Amino acid sequence: MITDINSEDRLVQATFAEHLEKELGWENVYAWNQEDFGPNSLLGRADTREVVLKCDLRRALITLNPQLPASAIDEAITKLTYHDFTRSLLQHNQAFYKMIRDGVPVSYREPSGTLRHAQARVIDFQNGTSNGKPNNRFVAVRELKLTGLRTPNYNRRADLVCFVNGLPLVFIELKAVELPRELATDSDMLALMPPEEPKTLQIPMAAHPDLGKLGVFWHTQGSGKSYSMAFFAEKVRRTVPGNFTFVLMTDRNDLDSQIYRTFVGCGAADEQTPRAGSGKELEQLLKENHRYIFSLIHKFNQNMNPEEPYSRRDDIIVISDEAHRTQAGKLARNMRLALPNAAFIGFTGTPLFKNDNLTKRIFGSYVSCYDFKRSEEDGATVKLVYENRGEKLGIARLDLNDRIADAVEKADLDPDQSALLEKLLGKDYEVITADERLEKLADDFVEHAITRWESGKSMLVCIDKITCARMFMLIEPRWKKKQAMVRKEVLAREAALTVPCDSETRQLLTDQRNRLAAQAAWLESTIIEIIISEAQGEVAAFKEWKFNIIPHRAIMKQGFETPDGKRVDVETAFKSPEHPFRIAIVCAMWLTGFDVECLSTLYIDKPMKAHNLMQAIARANRRFPGKDFGLIVDYNGMLKSLREALAQYALGDGEGGDEEIVAGSSSERCY
Repeated sequence: MITDINSEDRLVQATFAEHLEKELGWENVYAWNQEDFGPNSLLGRADTREVVLKCDLRRALITLNPQLPASAIDEAITKLTYHDFTRSLLQHNQAFYKMIRDGVPVSYREPSGTLRHAQARVIDFQNGTSNGKPNNRFVAVRELKLTGLRTPNYNRRADLVCFVNGLPLVFIELKAVELPRELATDSDMLALMPPEEPKTLQIPMAAHPDLGKLGVFWHTQGSGKSYSMAFFAEKVRRTVPGNFTFVLMTDRNDLDSQIYRTFVGCGAADEQTPRAGSGKELEQLLKENHRYIFSLIHKFNQNMNPEEPYSRRDDIIVISDEAHRTQAGKLARNMRLALPNAAFIGFTGTPLFKNDNLTKRIFGSYVSCYDFKRSEEDGATVKLVYENRGEKLGIARLDLNDRIADAVEKADLDPDQSALLEKLLGKDYEVITADERLEKLADDFVEHAITRWESGKSMLVCIDKITCARMFMLIEPRWKKKQAMVRKEVLAREAALTVPCDSETRQLLTDQRNRLAAQAAWLESTIIEIIISEAQGEVAAFKEWKFNIIPHRAIMKQGFETPDGKRVDVETAFKSPEHPFRIAIVCAMWLTGFDVECLSTLYIDKPMKAHNLMQAIARANRRFPGKDFGLIVDYNGMLKSLREALAQYALGDGEGGDEEIVAGSSSERCY
């Protein structure tokens, strides 16, 4: 009975359900102490163990599948309500999702005895009508009592369950208004479908159909753009009449593989889905009829005759990943000449900056935005915390970050080209790579990294390859020295334990010894390695700095040996929380499109700004068990650049700049 004016139902549940009813057309049912049971009851349930409204489900199946006999309808209901205790929740949800999306496989015999197979539709995704009545029934049930299947005495009362054609697709836990938001947990908003299931997407319409602009889809890094691509493509195929071919276009092999694996994992593609291996192969694939084609933009390397395109079809949709890159120049021009009637949609993890007119001209304006703050608030990514250590150490030059980043950008210089970088920057390069400065940085890095030993993996970003090697040579002996010091502390605690003392002191010494021993073991097992791209003449170049690149290059190519005699590549090892490869020293590789969930700390000593800076710091925002935030440690004074980039990174157009996007450590704040 509802009596308190501040009750959860009156102020939260009823308001939410009323919105569903009045704004979205859902039926609103309050079940607590109102529900009876049986075919003609309030919900038609037999008892509280039923979580599917079978009467609604049967009615929908009959309406949507008039050609199916009663036996096939019964089979569909059985498959949609059967619970296999040997399967996990995830396995159940994946199977149910496929049946809801594609139909329930059923079979029946015709009067002649012929066996027929069919897919029984469960939901009309067009939300149409039959004989003047809606094909779908949407019911929001408040305070629904449920009894567990494994434990009959385990009862729960659900705040709000949303049923579509009798299937409980959304489970919502609501909190009273007085509950602070920070006290709510992930379990307070639980979706019954797995996290990778499709969200409602607006199919973007071209602003200028003759130009094929479908717009820009900006979702911040780590929030699942590759899944959004799959959802978009599958929804187009399901809801828009036509025989579409989707071309998934990226500019890097690792991104191509990542997106391909996502599509295969979602069931949209399979091992037979073509991936262009060359420009000639891509040309042939585009002249054929495929649902999906995966390719790098570099495969458009054939000279194009505008009169002889690869295809004149107007039902080809090119999905371009990281749309702000590689969209100008010969390759992009070749792509558009090869597909003159194709439509283009751009996906990006960073916003279109105000002066980025090129991307807007090619793809159009935003059609979907999922910014940094929303991603963090939804729990798709974790908060980033900023710590300015460069100024504290006196090694940061606040004027250098922008000046160096601007010089690299204006020269259109590959940040991996260290020789050219040194010539381009002159004295600025000498300042940022001075021996005394790097030594101070190495001292601080070792001390700081050890304080984070229980937090996850770390990445140190240097200005170029040579500096990566120099930092490795500086860090390695300091790491071993610290390891010996911690071992010495362990021995000191053990010696103290041999002396008679009271129980409280003994317990304290024991705890200290155990913790120090664990830290010492972590130090001893930790692998530190540089990860840089290979270049001609690199052996001689590194030898000038007394660094032997050969054994490190062997590891980068062959990976690490495992206890069973096999090998694991460096990427897999760094992504694995169990593998001791815990610290990577990089300058360009792994700063974009490389997701490491257990990466908790990013140390930056490389001048960056705008897109490059945002893509780099996003390496630390992936979710991982026990990871409350990602830490960004600034050694080179990038705060001004970070603030400028974040002002647009938060909302894309510079609005909302007063909000805190990246929190500061202690008294430091970005906003």
